[in-house]
Amino acid sequence: MDGPPLPVGGPSWAAVAPDGALDAARVAARIGAYCWVEQQLFSVLGGWVVDIAEPDAKALVAEHAEHAGWRAQRWFELLPTAAPGADALVVAPSGMADALVRAADEGNGSERTVEKLAIAHRALGARLLAAYTAHLDWAPSVSEAAIRRTLAIAGVDLADDGRHGERLLQALTPAPADRDRARLAAAAVDEAVASAGGVVGNGTVGDRSL
Repeated sequence: MDGPPLPVGGPSWAAVAPDGALDAARVAARIGAYCWVEQQLFSVLGGWVVDIAEPDAKALVAEHAEHAGWRAQRWFELLPTAAPGADALVVAPSGMADALVRAADEGNGSERTVEKLAIAHRALGARLLAAYTAHLDWAPSVSEAAIRRTLAIAGVDLADDGRHGERLLQALTPAPADRDRARLAAAAVDEAVASAGGVVGNGTVGDRSL
């Protein structure tokens, strides 16, 4: 590590930002990864909408897909336009392409609304929110002012989606068998994301410093 660990702000817990967190190239790569993940979330959720029979769940997933698309556009607008260009930075973090394929597969089918909601809100949404929260904790208020604003807005957006998604998911899972379906689907996708190091790879949520 070059120099002392960069302390993480926010609530008091022992953590440091990953190596090179303030390096311009690393910041750009992280934003490009956010953009890619949100694009994929938009695609996965949007693809599920036609399969969902329950009107309330269909409307919720469609709305949350639109939110993911909006957030992806906001990240794209923050990417540097100098060579190699913004498009070249929107790439899958290592392992996340496989994780998103797993998510799409686990939720595939018209009878798997419970699995869709659990994957979207207990796995992908929760992991993405953790990444945004961590970045906001260590992002400098001067050099990353626009990024901080976007992180804050995106974090509130995801948290709101998660609250509404969780409420509907609980309403759809009164029976133990249904709750098991939700738990297993979310766990499978969450494990795939964890194996990738987090939604933007190793260092997604910073490092513990004990």
